[in-house]
Amino acid sequence: MSSYQIFRHALVALADSKWDEEGIHLHNETQVDEHRPTVIDHHMYFDVVFVDSTGYCNLTANLSKLTYHQARHEAQTCMSFIDRADLDSFQDLFMQRVSFYRTFDYVIRINSLHNRKDLIKKCVLEDRLMDRMDHYGRALMPTVIETLEKGMHGRLVMMAFELKPTEEWSVDDAPPESYMDSPFNLGLLVEMSSFDGLVIRGPPADSTEAERFRSFWGEKSELRRFQDGAIVEAVTFDGTSVADRRRCIEKIAQHLLKRHLSIDPAAVHLIGLSFDSLITWPTQLPVTCHGTGEEQQLDVIRVYDMLNKLLREISGLPLGISSISGVSPALRATETFPPIPVSVSFGEIKGDRMVPQADTVCPPFIPSLQVLCHFEISGKWPDDAEAIRRMKAAFQLRLAALLKKENLVAIAYPHCTLVYYEGYVFRIVVAYEKEINVLKQVRSPDGMLKLVDSEEATVLERDTVHLPKLASAIHGLQQQNKCFSSVLRLAKRWIAANLLFDYIKEEAIELLVAYLFVCPAPFTVPGSAHCGFQRFLSLVANHDWNVFPLIVNFNNELSSKDLAEIQTGFTSIRSQFPPMVILTPYNRTSAIWTRGKPLASILQRMALLARESLQLLDETLSKPILEEGNFLVPFLPALNVYDVIIHLNVSKCPRGYQAVQLSPDTVYPPALSANKTVKQLPVTDFDPVELYVNALRKAFDEVAMFFYDPFGGSFVAVVWEPNAFKPQPFKISHMQFKMIDPSSKGKEGVMVIPNVEAILEDFKILGEGLVKSLEIHSIKPAI
Repeated sequence: MSSYQIFRHALVALADSKWDEEGIHLHNETQVDEHRPTVIDHHMYFDVVFVDSTGYCNLTANLSKLTYHQARHEAQTCMSFIDRADLDSFQDLFMQRVSFYRTFDYVIRINSLHNRKDLIKKCVLEDRLMDRMDHYGRALMPTVIETLEKGMHGRLVMMAFELKPTEEWSVDDAPPESYMDSPFNLGLLVEMSSFDGLVIRGPPADSTEAERFRSFWGEKSELRRFQDGAIVEAVTFDGTSVADRRRCIEKIAQHLLKRHLSIDPAAVHLIGLSFDSLITWPTQLPVTCHGTGEEQQLDVIRVYDMLNKLLREISGLPLGISSISGVSPALRATETFPPIPVSVSFGEIKGDRMVPQADTVCPPFIPSLQVLCHFEISGKWPDDAEAIRRMKAAFQLRLAALLKKENLVAIAYPHCTLVYYEGYVFRIVVAYEKEINVLKQVRSPDGMLKLVDSEEATVLERDTVHLPKLASAIHGLQQQNKCFSSVLRLAKRWIAANLLFDYIKEEAIELLVAYLFVCPAPFTVPGSAHCGFQRFLSLVANHDWNVFPLIVNFNNELSSKDLAEIQTGFTSIRSQFPPMVILTPYNRTSAIWTRGKPLASILQRMALLARESLQLLDETLSKPILEEGNFLVPFLPALNVYDVIIHLNVSKCPRGYQAVQLSPDTVYPPALSANKTVKQLPVTDFDPVELYVNALRKAFDEVAMFFYDPFGGSFVAVVWEPNAFKPQPFKISHMQFKMIDPSSKGKEGVMVIPNVEAILEDFKILGEGLVKSLEIHSIKPAI
């Protein structure tokens, strides 16, 4: 056999083994030895049994049952990946470091136990403590695990433990305190369908097991009657939101360890919810449930489904609607902060709409949610691009008129129809698939028509053909994995907080996170936002974009042959692809989601920030005492690397309540009045910060790059373009924001350079009322 075959057989043997129940041996059974213990005898003293060739030595005598289960689980996971054609098995399984905190969905940390000696006596573990050389963590671990496994039955796939590495000390000295009382971690792989249940259903009240159940759970156990009529012992935990439900395993651990081991609940912490605050609604917001937004996502999708049904039932359109697709991130539960229904009484009324008003309170940010409507194919559609646009505009007018008959506020535009429905604004766009081919048609000099790709046709195809397919695949993935949405929202939050959100498409971020769930090797599918976010950072930091495209194989639609062809094609024409290449079954040869951005410099910056963030998180998690504030550090950008910081007036930022660190001047949107009939379309998609940044880029794109956080950012960071500051010959047509270079010599002619003082003054003028101050770090880049 080859070395690979031997390795594979060993993995299969370990994956299928039951050494904790049916141990194995290597000795020759034909040699009779009446003194040799049997495998059953070994099981009486050891958790795991693997006897050597003598029959007397158990090779796994010091191997705990938990560690064995972890090794067996890793073998099973490895076998599930080793034959997949879409994976580089060697790279994923042998070259990637497997971190404890990235392997497990949640980690329960038990800090220093000041009453450790009393615990040993209470649990009668003096002999075990002596066997473990006075290491209290190792002595208590089996009892802790046994208690938690019993209490979390049905919620876990696997549990494992991690102890701090033992430091060295002189044989003449007593063991250090860290050896005697070091914190230890319990890693949990959760069963996604049941880990967050608030009710633990016990045995019937009249059964013999009921007394044992009450003894185990103590005062938490109570008789309850369920809908099926059964009266049983049950344990319940409080929780109103999805975020509250995720804390259920922490509450179970704290209660049981307090009851059975007298461990202070303050010493038991659940690592895995540390980032929840970054996507949690502030209590000042007018939402029914102040959790991490899952309830609001469901409400948005519920209203969209109602609108979908309404559109399909509308009669009076020239053609029937063949398909309706919600393509906004909020409609697939991937919006960082889902829209909320807020008061629309802001602005000046102009006809059937409201417009922003100067020198008044900034209207709340109300995004429009885009919905694509494809109509039936008909020979009545024209064959001219301009005529198709006019036909689509006529459809928009007719659609708006029909929606108004349904007592809805609807306004038609040439490219869309805005509808206010149940507190949300929807942007309905009419799509016609054959328009793409019409835009590609070019007539040659001999009168023949041929198809030639154009930028307009490519963008239209991306937005009306590929985007609905991607949105459907992402939404399906979100429905299959509870934590997918939270991981993705954290990923967007991190990129935005580091001021790069405008330099990479949202769909590219979604595909990066989707890859972690479609192809999780060498791990299992993430089961928590904390775990998934760390894996996202690792992917961004370590993926070699120059050699490998990222292939997100939704539903395993790509065969091994397809994958090989994609890799070969990518390698042969690598220079024609953008720096980041993400391919799916719907775009096998074209990187439509990364064309144009991110730039190579932005991609390098992302990888650098990801590596630094991972290092910060590793350092935070390695500390004995966890400080929640340290988990926010990767989301706080270092401003000293930028040349100019434009500080903004927070009261004029309508999304200020989404900031990582809230300001006292933050303005919160008021609640939507349930009794008020809305007659005007509210101010939609109005964000003064975004408009200001777009104006800066349009005016000063040649001399600077502008960075900001769209989710509540209160400043704009500016980086000067080095090439723009090189002296250039004087030309009338290129004198915008330029000045004569005082250092230019006569023989070289008159040279010009950017007028930084005037540019900075223009920053203030463009943002009058919004700009608070300028913080200048450098007025000239290093050339």
